[in-house]
Amino acid sequence: MKSKLRKPNMLGVVVPALIIVAWIFLPSILDIPQHTLPPFRSIVYGLIDFAFGTHNFNMYSGTMLQHVTASIGRVLSGFAVAVALGLTFGYISGCSITIYRLFSPVINFIRSIPGIAWLPISIVWFGIGNNQSIFLISLAAFFPIFANTCHGVQAIDKELIAVSKTFGANALQTFRYVIFPLSLRDVSVGLRIGLGFSWAYLVLGEMTGVNRGLGAVMQDSRMLGQTQMIIVCMLVIALTAKIFDKLLHLLLKAAEDL
Repeated sequence: MKSKLRKPNMLGVVVPALIIVAWIFLPSILDIPQHTLPPFRSIVYGLIDFAFGTHNFNMYSGTMLQHVTASIGRVLSGFAVAVALGLTFGYISGCSITIYRLFSPVINFIRSIPGIAWLPISIVWFGIGNNQSIFLISLAAFFPIFANTCHGVQAIDKELIAVSKTFGANALQTFRYVIFPLSLRDVSVGLRIGLGFSWAYLVLGEMTGVNRGLGAVMQDSRMLGQTQMIIVCMLVIALTAKIFDKLLHLLLKAAEDL
C-alpha cells in the first residue's frame, strides 16, 4: 500500500494561537490575580523548570521525569487489566447472547455509578497507593472496551460465521479469520476511549496520598497555592496522553494491516 502524506492541519493551530494570545494580554487588561490565572510566560518557565530544573522555582524543579514515569506505570498497569477483562468479556458476550443477557445488566448497572463515588470504597478495599489508583484506572477503561468489543462482534453478519463453519473452520479459526478482523475497528475505538479514561482517572487515584505522580504534584500544588504547577501538570498529562494515544493508534493500524 502506498502511503499518502497527510497535509498538516493549519486550521488546527488557529484556536490554540488565539487562546495563547488572549492568555498573554487579557489577565493584565482585566486585572486577573496571578494566583487565579498565572501569566502565560510563568507556565512556560514552570514547564521548563519542571523538566530540566533550570530555575529552581519549587521542590518539583527537575523532577518531571520521575513523576511522569510513575504516572505512566499506573496507567499502563490499569489499562492492561482493563484490556484483558474488557476484551475477554466483550468477545464472549458478543459471541453468546446468553452470556450477554447474563452479564450485561450488572455491567451496565456498575457503569452508571459515577467515578468519584468509587474513590472512598477503593481506599477501603486497597488502601492509599498504587493498587487503589490501578483499580480506578482499570475500572474506568473496562467499560468502553467491553461495550465496543461486544458491539463489534454482534454487528458481524452471522452468515459469514456460518460460512466459515461450513468450510470446516473450528472455533479458533473462525475467531482468527472472521470475528477478530471484522470487529477490530470497533475494538480499536473502545481501546482508545479506554486509554483516554485511564488518564482521566489517573488524576483521581493519584490525588489521594501517593508520593510520586502528576496527580500527586497537582494535589500538593493546590494545597501550597501554586496554581502555576497545577496548569503545568495538566499540560504534561495532556501531552503524554496524546503521545500514547498516537502510539496505540499506530499499533492498531498495524494490526488491521496484518
